[in-house]
Amino acid sequence: MKKYVVMLMALCCVSMATADVVYDVDADWVDHPGAPTAWSFGSRLETAVGSGQFGAFSPMVHIPDLWTSAPTGDAWGGPVSSPHYTLSIWKYEPWTAFNDTALMAWDTYSPVVRLTPVAGNATIVGNFIGVGYASQIGMSHVYIAKNGDYTNFLWDGWVFDKVPANGAYFNLTTTFAAGDYLEFLAANAEGKPECRTALDALVTVVVPEPATMMLLGLGGLGLLKRKK
Repeated sequence: MKKYVVMLMALCCVSMATADVVYDVDADWVDHPGAPTAWSFGSRLETAVGSGQFGAFSPMVHIPDLWTSAPTGDAWGGPVSSPHYTLSIWKYEPWTAFNDTALMAWDTYSPVVRLTPVAGNATIVGNFIGVGYASQIGMSHVYIAKNGDYTNFLWDGWVFDKVPANGAYFNLTTTFAAGDYLEFLAANAEGKPECRTALDALVTVVVPEPATMMLLGLGGLGLLKRKK
């Protein structure tokens, strides 16, 4: 009996070994014809400018050469803003020197970058930076939501267009179960017709090593068998 208890304790210690799964909105982006499976791009309709209450998720359409040729023009656009696609999400922010993903909000339509990660404990770090537009200087409200909960945001902040020093930085933790998802949203907040925001987001999920979990299970079965 003691032998199996010692074995089980050792296996429990081994089972503490973990592996990190890292999601990077910029590095993970796949050029034409599409995006990686973990990330998806769409929009939500805000009930009113600045309300922070959003409707159903609408997928965007992939556009490999929006305004410029791929890969710099690789983007996703909201059909409601076709053909100019003011409502869009770009691989590269095209208006300044940033190489971050760009989110263009239009009226009450808000672009959404969604991540559906593996289960585990997660750290979410990054920032939103307002990159502005010559005729649309103002303030934008940016959000991070989990599982479509817009009454208790994981985080929200403000960015000023064309003022990179006023970027909204985030560093938070949460736990994901299978099927949970995370959303990064940008929205107009001063009644402006559009805002343009750069997003840099890195999500690191810590998960148990599959092999050690299997060993723990085998150790438990051995202990039960010995008891019988």
